[in-house]
Amino acid sequence: MASEKLASVVLYLLRGCEPARPSFTSLLKMIWFADYWHYQKHLATITDARYVALPRGPVIDGYEQLFDELEAAGVLTKQEVPVQGHPDQPKQEYLPAMEPDEALLSQSVRWLDNLPDDDDLAVAQKAISQPGVAAKLKEIIAA
Repeated sequence: MASEKLASVVLYLLRGCEPARPSFTSLLKMIWFADYWHYQKHLATITDARYVALPRGPVIDGYEQLFDELEAAGVLTKQEVPVQGHPDQPKQEYLPAMEPDEALLSQSVRWLDNLPDDDDLAVAQKAISQPGVAAKLKEIIAA
């Protein structure tokens, strides 16, 4: 079963993106980005997930099964949205079916909302000017 921490991080990020709905690929990138920056500062990921290298970037090991489990548990709802010009390739989106358990994230939630200003984040900060990680991640994914 997918961890409760992973479920809470996914729900937290999706709530922060509202009203926009990131694609499944973008959501996976946001989770990796949050885990990566948290690991840089605290030597631990937020989600406790293991990552594997794929040709287009790192993803959570077994991500498809984990998201299927989150959907089966009623944490998320998956939907396919048509993409203009590509009717045979719909966009997969996940919708939150509940609120995140912020008690599980405690310190991590405060960190997600206030990425620190330091040299390690200089590259990300060039493209980001809004406070809050969801807004920052939406800009990076859209770029």
